[in-house]
Amino acid sequence: MKIGTTETTKTTETKEKKVYEVIPKGLYHASLQFVQEVKTKDGTGSYIKATFKVENSPVNSRYVFHNFNIKNKSDRAQEIGIDQLNRYFKCVGSNLEYVDGFKLEDLMTTLKQPLGIKLAIEEASGKWKARNKITSFAKV
Repeated sequence: MKIGTTETTKTTETKEKKVYEVIPKGLYHASLQFVQEVKTKDGTGSYIKATFKVENSPVNSRYVFHNFNIKNKSDRAQEIGIDQLNRYFKCVGSNLEYVDGFKLEDLMTTLKQPLGIKLAIEEASGKWKARNKITSFAKV
């Protein structure tokens, strides 16, 4: 080593990615933890990306993800997404309802409100592993 120079050694830390098994299908207590409005890949619509935390069960503190389509070129996809969002509002005891001009801040007022989520398992397909899917919401 020459004087006045420094030698750096790179160390590589390998962190193993934790693999989670799917949560068994059924009804679980949960709460909404995070929401974000995201544009669709083709830029023609948007959806609300929601993260729910499963609580009070053997799988406590696990997360399940759900997208609410709110603007979609498919009228049916948009109708389903808005219906799901309005059912969510009813289950957390909110008077909110999705209408044009909806603000994400309104949805954020429902964060951490308890509700039930019914989970199913979406089987693995191609490069995707099996995962949980929220099929309905319920009052607790």
